[in-house]
Amino acid sequence: MKSYPKTVVTVVAVTLILGLQNLYACSTCGCSDGKAKAEPKPDEAACPSGACSVSEAPKVEAAHSHDIDTFQMKAHVDSGDAILLDARSGKYDDGNRIPGAKSLNSQSTAEEIAAVIPSKDALVVTYCSNLQCPASKALAEHLEALGYTNVHEYPEGIAGWRTAGGKVDKAK
Repeated sequence: MKSYPKTVVTVVAVTLILGLQNLYACSTCGCSDGKAKAEPKPDEAACPSGACSVSEAPKVEAAHSHDIDTFQMKAHVDSGDAILLDARSGKYDDGNRIPGAKSLNSQSTAEEIAAVIPSKDALVVTYCSNLQCPASKALAEHLEALGYTNVHEYPEGIAGWRTAGGKVDKAK
C-alpha cells in the first residue's frame, strides 16, 4: 500500500471536513443537495449560516468549456473586467440586472451589439434567468457567429446569482 506524506493527508482531511461543514451549513437554507435553488432567498434569515452567500456558493460543474460558475461571475462583477449581458427579453425581462450588466439578446443586430461590445476579442459573459433558460446560450452562439471570440456563459443566471446572495440592480 502506498503511503502519502503527512501534509497531503492533512490537506485532504481538512478539505473533506470543510466540504461537509459547508454542506451541513447550506442545508439550513434549503440547498443541501449542493445546488443553488432557482428562487432567491428573501433575506439573511433564510440562510443564517451564511454558507449560501456568493463567496460561499456551491460550485456547479460547467456543462460547456465556456461556462463560468458563481465564483468566476463574482470576480468579473467585482473587477469590472467583462462585459456582462442579460439575454432575457420581453415578458422574461423583469428589469433586474446583475450589477454592470447590459441588455442584449439573440435577436440583437450587429450594430446594437457593436454599440455595447467595443471589440471582437472583449471578454463577454452572457446570462439569463436560470439553468433552464436557453436565452444566454442563444446569445453566446449569436455573438460567436458574429465573430466575437471571448464569449462565456453564466448558466445559473440571475436566479442563481440572487440565491447565492448576489446583489441586483434595477435597469434604468
